[in-house]
This record gives sequence, C-alpha cells and structure tokens, in this order.
Amino acid sequence: MNRIDDPQLAFYLRHKAQIDEWAALAPRAPSVADQFFTSIGDDLDGLASELDPRAEPFRALSGKLYSGGSYPKLFLVDPAWRRVPTKKQDAEDLLLGIGLEWNRGKTDFTTPQRCAYIGVWYNLDLVGEVKQKELKKAVAEAGKAAGQKFSTKWYWLAYREEPASGEYWGDLSPYRQQIANSIRWMWKTFAPALRSTIGRT
Repeated sequence: MNRIDDPQLAFYLRHKAQIDEWAALAPRAPSVADQFFTSIGDDLDGLASELDPRAEPFRALSGKLYSGGSYPKLFLVDPAWRRVPTKKQDAEDLLLGIGLEWNRGKTDFTTPQRCAYIGVWYNLDLVGEVKQKELKKAVAEAGKAAGQKFSTKWYWLAYREEPASGEYWGDLSPYRQQIANSIRWMWKTFAPALRSTIGRT
C-alpha cells in the first residue's frame, strides 16, 4: 500500500489538525445553549400576562433530576395545576405545565434529540393513572383539532423539538421569538383542554 485512495479519509488527514481544533470546541456548546435557554425565563412574565389572567410563569432551573437539575423547565401554569397552589416554584408539587425543557449538559441549538423541546409536561407520579388517560386523550384531541401531530414520552403528554435555523449564532433574537411563539401556540391550543380535564372529579 503506497497511498490512501479514500477521498474522504484523505481530506480528513489533510485537515486533521484544524478538524481536531474545531472538535475541541464542541464541549463548550452545551453551556452556551444552556445560558441562552435559561434566559428565556425572562420572557415568561410577559407571555403570561399577554395570554391569560390565570397563567403564571414557572421556572425550575435546579434541584432534583427531573425537576430541574439535569432537565431545566420554563413553563406557564394555571394555579389549579399545582397540588398545593402556594408552592409556586416546586416541580415536586406541579401537576402540569406548558413550555420549554432541555437536557442540561447535552443540549445544543439544532441537533435532533439534543435541542430544546416544547410541549405539555405532566407529573405522572401525582396525576394518577385514571387522570393520566383522560389527559392524554384530551391533549391528543386538541392537537388533532389544531391539525398538528406531536410526540409523547415519559413526562410529556405532547411535545416537539424546537431547533434553531439559519445562521442563528449571529443573532439569537429570532430564535427567542420562535420559542415564545411556540409556547404561545401550545398554551392557546392545550390549556383549555387541560383545565377541563384536571377539573373533573
């Protein structure tokens, strides 16, 4: 063997030093993305007052694993979606929320299954099996009526990934507005169904 005929491998070897230098930057991206998503919390108060007199901002940025440590949450909630309405920032006591979540330490702006996602979160430990089925049905019907399909998993009755697009790194304000618009749409689409269902006895 006297040469490497694979053109892709040859390209890599030719530019290996620069490629390795770029790759070393990758671990810094999740921290920057986390800072940006955390800053979205500043927009929740305005969204809440614009959308609904009963909507309240909810921020869970630290704490236990599912309640904010590894998966920070920025939600809009109705006071009735708390087991104890006075515990305003305790995800352990929250039944439902509509908004943004991301996987701190792994998130980025565009990669599927790593970018932030927006949807309808629920605390399956508090909601209970019967109410869980009712909520899933109500959310599915509301999504269908709006002509949209959503994924479901674990603590999410409906969600979709919310990646940035274009040259977002030069100006994140359009992406910030995109996220706000998605939360706004989710609230208008799903909050009535959640209120109707969670109020049933």
